[in-house]
Amino acid sequence: MISAIADSSEARPTILSLERQVTLGFAAAVVMLLVVGVVSYNSISRFIVDSFWSRHTYEVLGAIHALHETTLEAESYTRAYVISGNRHYLDSDRATVLMIDSRLFALQSLTSDNSSQARRIKILRPLLAKKIDVMQRQCQLRESSAFDLAAAMAIAESGFDATYQMRQVLTDMEAEENRLLARRRLENENSGRRAILFIKSSAGLTLVLLTIAGVVIHRTIAARTRSEAALRASDTMFRGLIEGAPDAMVIVNEKSGIEFFNAQAEALFGYTVQELRGQPIELIIPQRYETNQIDQTNGGFASMVVPGTRVGRELVGIRKDGAEIPIEISLSPIKTPLGLRVSNAIRDVTRRKQEEQALKNLNAALEVRTAQLEVANKELESFSYSVSHDLRAPLRSIDGFSQAILEDNAGKLDDESEDNLRRVRASSQKMGHLIDDLLNLARVSRADMNRESVDVSKMAREVIDDLRATNPDSNAEISIADGLIAEADPRLLRVVLTNLLSNAWKFTATRPTPRIEFGCTSEGGETQYFVRDNGVGFDMTYVGKLFGAFQRLHAMAEFPGTGVGLATVQRIIHRHGGRVWADAELQVGATFRFTLPSPEQHFELLKAA
Repeated sequence: MISAIADSSEARPTILSLERQVTLGFAAAVVMLLVVGVVSYNSISRFIVDSFWSRHTYEVLGAIHALHETTLEAESYTRAYVISGNRHYLDSDRATVLMIDSRLFALQSLTSDNSSQARRIKILRPLLAKKIDVMQRQCQLRESSAFDLAAAMAIAESGFDATYQMRQVLTDMEAEENRLLARRRLENENSGRRAILFIKSSAGLTLVLLTIAGVVIHRTIAARTRSEAALRASDTMFRGLIEGAPDAMVIVNEKSGIEFFNAQAEALFGYTVQELRGQPIELIIPQRYETNQIDQTNGGFASMVVPGTRVGRELVGIRKDGAEIPIEISLSPIKTPLGLRVSNAIRDVTRRKQEEQALKNLNAALEVRTAQLEVANKELESFSYSVSHDLRAPLRSIDGFSQAILEDNAGKLDDESEDNLRRVRASSQKMGHLIDDLLNLARVSRADMNRESVDVSKMAREVIDDLRATNPDSNAEISIADGLIAEADPRLLRVVLTNLLSNAWKFTATRPTPRIEFGCTSEGGETQYFVRDNGVGFDMTYVGKLFGAFQRLHAMAEFPGTGVGLATVQRIIHRHGGRVWADAELQVGATFRFTLPSPEQHFELLKAA
């Protein structure tokens, strides 16, 4: 007895020392966790604030786009009403105009904290008012009995300057928000990285402290206690994994009796654990499990428990209410001291089946749409053929017979008659050129895109050589940047360069020293190609008409042309996913710019939009 007491007395200091070490270790871990929690809370709070401002910037950008789109929509309804007289467009126009104020108010509320944006709002408000006034005057003129389309269009032209200024203000606002967004993203990323770095470092230190404490604890625990703790931990981990699994989990024994049923399985089949424990698996999956099909020759399992199945077999489950549900089942046989057990991971695939059916329906609809497009393309080709042959023949006849009359009656006709016949010939030839340009525009829209690496500098020089061959007397100064490479369709890109360089050649012909430059610049990581000249230029008030078909900013008597070339350029550039625009000054010159993003950049732009 005395000896036992002595032994107990000798062991007590050691136990107390170990307990003190464990206590200190856990106290240090708790303190570290508290520090981590406080710092993490501050970092996450900062991250949330930064995220809020990033989200706020996206909301402002959305409000800018919404205001712009609403204004464009109102303008479209006004134009439709002026042209057609349909009051449905007038009602839609008035409703859309009412939305403009709400859009502007929303944008003003979102940018109230930004003084520069607030100043732009003040500039934007009278511009919008002017634009709305112009649209209302158009509608009032259309409603009057003395409607004059030309007068309505003249009123519309008076609003072009306000439209251009309004778009410029919106563009400036969008640029401001994009700059803020970039800065806030950087701040957000930095705060996130700092928080993650601190949490990882602190978590590592805490883990070291906990590991040391755990080692000390394990040295003081008896073998049986360790075994029991390990068993309890294993059982807890197993149950936690099963309960935390995203799928319904059902464990059955060798006789196909249910032994375990997690919460997901309860929700899927509608039974409680008490109702199913000990019941056969056929109650919820009506197909018998046969354990004699398990191949144990190599200590593993080569086949499924369900006869003739593999892992991931799709079956049908039965709910408590008798409803059938499509399921996918994967089985994992497990050897335990109590015998063979089979873990069944069951997944409800109802949604997937619905999505597969929806995909099939979509594919069918796409096939129908494809067939319709093929029919439309054939009809368009037939129309193009008709235009090419059926319209050209009469024009050639008019031109030919007019020339024959002039030649056969030379000296017999009076001056006025000869002038009239020459006008007939000129008009028929002009119509022929218009038909050719229209056909080219249609072909550009239907032609297949074959992107490849193109030496743009070389192609531009070839176009200039062709222009010099047709105008050998020209003294134009040409500057073409070297080494310009783009990923584009070479045939379509040649059409773009031919139109832009031909225009520059034509509009500089009246200059004593014509100058034409082709090159590229980089703006915000975007490559912009340009054609610059010192020609007659144009009034930027009418820049909105520039790329429309048959839109001309100069009289035919001054510079020949059909007004289709720039429309063709714009269509080709848009097919490449790029942009084309121009700026100019009367009697100073013009610069046309365009971009040719790669397919990957085009895809990223579409996703961002």
